[in-house]
Amino acid sequence: MNVWGADYDGFTCTFSAEEGATYTMVIPAGVAKNAAGTTNDEIVVTLTCQKASGIDGVNGDEATEVARYTITGIRVNAPQQGINIVRMSDGTVKKELVK
Repeated sequence: MNVWGADYDGFTCTFSAEEGATYTMVIPAGVAKNAAGTTNDEIVVTLTCQKASGIDGVNGDEATEVARYTITGIRVNAPQQGINIVRMSDGTVKKELVK
């Protein structure tokens, strides 16, 4: 996981977080202002890097063509010269230029 931050004068720093490691970030009092113009008290943020969950991987090769249309919306069974609109099994749609 890569993390970046920028402070009030525009300085930016980045680092790579390691799984299982805990990081603490301190924003000093008086650095940030809210919409009313009041400055902040000291803010302390603690982050623990955990393994990502929910997405195991992406494989774009699995989608297959389920329908093909001409630019005018007529369904065709094979590629036609010009722009073809192709609907894939994963729900995506792509445009193909056939010469």
